[in-house]
Amino acid sequence: MSTKRKNLDSASSPSLRRSKRLAALSVDQSSDGRDDDELNVPSGGDNEDMSTSISHADNDSDGDSDGENDGDNDGQSESDDESDGESESEGAIKLPNLSNFVSRPVIEERSVAIGKLKKITCIPDLLKDLGLNPICTYRGKANWTLVREFFVGIDPFNIDKEKRVLVSKVRGHIIKVTPDRLAQYKNIKRPLETEKQYPYLPGVEIPSVHDIWNTLCHGSWPADDNPIILLNGLKKDFVLLHHIFWWNVKPKSPRRELNANQAMLLHAVYNGFKPDIASIWWDTIYEAWSNNHPKASLPLGHLLTGFVHKGRKIPDLMQDKFGKEVTVIGRGTIGKSEGQSKLHRKVKNPATLEGIQDLLESILENQYEFNAMLKNVQRVVCPPPPYSDE
Repeated sequence: MSTKRKNLDSASSPSLRRSKRLAALSVDQSSDGRDDDELNVPSGGDNEDMSTSISHADNDSDGDSDGENDGDNDGQSESDDESDGESESEGAIKLPNLSNFVSRPVIEERSVAIGKLKKITCIPDLLKDLGLNPICTYRGKANWTLVREFFVGIDPFNIDKEKRVLVSKVRGHIIKVTPDRLAQYKNIKRPLETEKQYPYLPGVEIPSVHDIWNTLCHGSWPADDNPIILLNGLKKDFVLLHHIFWWNVKPKSPRRELNANQAMLLHAVYNGFKPDIASIWWDTIYEAWSNNHPKASLPLGHLLTGFVHKGRKIPDLMQDKFGKEVTVIGRGTIGKSEGQSKLHRKVKNPATLEGIQDLLESILENQYEFNAMLKNVQRVVCPPPPYSDE
């Protein structure tokens, strides 16, 4: 009895019932309502019909699945479009690809200690007379990421070099840059057509190199007729003025030698010509954008950060990279420039009388220091003899 019951239990097990059901199903599908003889007859027409029916079935199933997928994709794309529209309407930010701008350094402007410099130079009064004090005042930190996005977003097909107009798109906001807008932002009055201004208007006599040299530099005209204007050769007033324009108006890579445009700008400002700072700013921005070198610097970090934020609700993001606090141009900057320029002058042109004089002065200073150190060593190693009554 136990053996029969065990066999019955095994016969009624689920696995056995499942295998029987699958076997019956396979027999039904293989026969498909035909006899074994019909199945064994190699009829080309029947085979073609079978292959044709199978291919049609496959195509129908593929078409259905593709149609369903296409429908799903269409619905998904429509939902994506709707979500994009909603995100743009809600003010979502799409960050641009910074491409080669991500590795380019940002030059930041510097403030000027006008009050402290009045005692040693006349440049603060000159800047006040020309209405250029706003270019000496900066605060906070420059948003380097925002500046790079500004240069990335500039539309190359929306630039007018003659009228000085360019348009950029920063985080969903259109930024139109013109000299008038830049001047309005920094509260600078642009020179009128009737005023003396720089760049020089047509018909204005351009000063000669001799005039520029005699105004800016110490000493007389060089004997070799090679007027290289070094920072150390400038008078103290022009050292300060050069630092202001070097950092805040037309930034260049740090060099101790002035080119013709820099020297002419200093000469014009010192002689009462009002510079068109806003136009120079625009030209500087355009030159930086058109420079394709991956390591070329991006100028005017503080100006562009404030200009982009002005009147617009552009947020600073957590991943934005900021610069340091604004540094100040003061007495230390002038003194440091004079000291560094002496070293540069000796390396640049050691054969001149100035170079030889500086070299002798440095040797004497080292000799004095060596003698003082030698005396200290002598006192420690060879103390004086004790006092005696003999």
